[in-house]
Amino acid sequence: MQNLVHRLCEQSTAPSAPENRSSSAHHRIHVPHPFTPAFNGDSKVLSFRAFKAKLNVVFQRFESAFETDTQCVNYALSCMTGPPLEHYAPVFNGEVSDDEMIVENYDTVLALNGLPNS
Repeated sequence: MQNLVHRLCEQSTAPSAPENRSSSAHHRIHVPHPFTPAFNGDSKVLSFRAFKAKLNVVFQRFESAFETDTQCVNYALSCMTGPPLEHYAPVFNGEVSDDEMIVENYDTVLALNGLPNS
């Protein structure tokens, strides 16, 4: 059973045959599920350094799915929980203005200003 799952995963990430550029709108980009454990600011569970490394690996492996900073920010946010997620939630929920352009700037999110244990 594990071999079957492994082969299916390989097939889903393997490059497909070249396609007509006009049909690119129908091409589906594989976006990985958020990784676990999620970053919660507790370095005993997942350090900030390890969190950034995992993000970098995902962004490199699935490069076509993360072409903009906004796509990277959204994925990074989906890999957070606890204090880090609470820190950014007001911006993403539209409760406060995004003066620092967090939604559009991956480097700003990685700064994690004011977060405990980062």
